[in-house]
Amino acid sequence: MELEALVPCLFAASGVVGIVPIIFVRAYSGEYVIAIIDTVIAASFAVITWVIYRYDKVRPASVFLALVCTFAVVTVIHVKGSEMLFWAYPTIVGMFFLLRPKESVVLTIVAVLAVLPVLIAEQQSILTSVVLMSMLITLINAAGFAALTMAQRKRLKEITLLDPLTGADNRRAMDEAVPEIIGEARESELPVSLIMLDIDYFKRINDDYGHAAGDQVLIEVAQTIFDNTRPTDRLFRVGGEEFVVVAAGAGIELGRRLGEKLREAVAALRIPPRDGSNKTLEVTISLGVAELLPRESPDNWHKRADNALYEAKRSGRNRTHLADKTVSLSGSNAYAV
Repeated sequence: MELEALVPCLFAASGVVGIVPIIFVRAYSGEYVIAIIDTVIAASFAVITWVIYRYDKVRPASVFLALVCTFAVVTVIHVKGSEMLFWAYPTIVGMFFLLRPKESVVLTIVAVLAVLPVLIAEQQSILTSVVLMSMLITLINAAGFAALTMAQRKRLKEITLLDPLTGADNRRAMDEAVPEIIGEARESELPVSLIMLDIDYFKRINDDYGHAAGDQVLIEVAQTIFDNTRPTDRLFRVGGEEFVVVAAGAGIELGRRLGEKLREAVAALRIPPRDGSNKTLEVTISLGVAELLPRESPDNWHKRADNALYEAKRSGRNRTHLADKTVSLSGSNAYAV
């Protein structure tokens, strides 16, 4: 089970464990209406727990769970009166673990407005004021905590998907992004090309000039790729000196032109040395380009580009080699480099 599925699953499961004993107490006390309501709620929680565990449908299950909790609290307060208000507080907090912050705020406000007539009907103005103020404080604190947690999770995800040296996305980011890119390309019937590139004789740079110089070369090459690709292109660092550019909207010919543009830009680099000498570093890259084929898997697409890169290096390096291609997603090259 994924970590993000754990919270709603535990929330629903704990609801079942907590409510089932109360059902028997209600039935034994003759409170059959509440017992029936609690039974429906517990059954809903059990179904939600199973759906999350069995099918991993976290988002739909979380939304449904939030709605069930809100309905349950509002219903029991209307049936039993203000004595059931204590159930509102864990529900408010729980909303922020199940929904997005804005959704949680809206649903909580709706719930408060729904139970307000009960407090007014009981003519307990002081209790009403205290309850509303305490709910507001709970809401504000829960919303603040949820917003902070979401920001931290977003930042953590960015860190885990980013190569800290070059600023390019890393291999994990590529594994997540490529299936989505393929899906979008097939839906729009536009071509997409994968360009694999490798810095030539990179080991010699590390051996002759040190790893600090090698790092500087990686940084300069990555920045050059950033400067010479389109906003729609994605750059990934997938190995020590190996990069991948995924060019959406680019057929094999446009992919070749983009590869050549990158090759020439890198070859024109003059990288100042780190050791204080006057000798500047000159580097070249070899590239393999493959356009996505209909019904082609991400692994096979990557393999064809890798084979093309191998051929470019075998043929003398500092060149762009095209992978074999049969039928592309689209014959249109609507974008220019």
